[in-house]
Amino acid sequence: MVSLEEWDKVEEIERTGLDQQYYEILGLKIPLVRIPVRPGRDLAGLVQVAALDQKMKTMGQFSALEFNEKLMSRLKLKDG
Repeated sequence: MVSLEEWDKVEEIERTGLDQQYYEILGLKIPLVRIPVRPGRDLAGLVQVAALDQKMKTMGQFSALEFNEKLMSRLKLKDG
């Protein structure tokens, strides 16, 4: 499920993609993606990317998690 919300009215949005939210319909948990939008934005493109990301997750590829792990390992190499 994709929830398009006005940019100004969104208090807190999870931007990293690491925390999955769900919406329950008839006892079934469905993945929920909240997208803050502004006038003039490509809504179809935003929804398409969210759908592709969800499809990849069902296939076992968690791009946000993989990116975070790579980033953290590079930061550790830089510090040490």
